[in-house]
This record gives sequence, C-alpha cells and structure tokens, in this order.
Amino acid sequence: MTQDIEIFANYCVFMRSIYLHARELFETSSAEDKALMVATAGTFFGDLNRVLNEYVIPQVRSCARQTQ
Repeated sequence: MTQDIEIFANYCVFMRSIYLHARELFETSSAEDKALMVATAGTFFGDLNRVLNEYVIPQVRSCARQTQ
C-alpha cells in the first residue's frame, strides 16, 4: 500500500511539472520568448529529425530484425 501511494505521489509530481512547463512555454512566456521559440523551432526539429533518421530509427529496425 505504501509503495502504491509513493508511485501515485511521484506521478502527481511529474504531471504537475509537465503542466507548469507547458504553462511557462505557451501561456506566460513573453512575446519576445515566443518569437525566439518560433525562430529556433525549425533548427531544433530539423536536428531532431536528423537524429531520429540517422540513429534511433536504424537502431529500432536492427532490434526488430534480431527478434524475428
């Protein structure tokens, strides 16, 4: 029972941190901050796409082939 309460409490803390982070990014950030996010989003997601295509996706495919 105590372990269940601890797991639930940790999940609540995690969810609150996600909520506060999203609120900071999308609700309370200044116009300057939002403009900066828009300006950097293309680079960030382009880089993320490259990482996924060059490393993560091939690794997942490799693992999937090994299990067949």
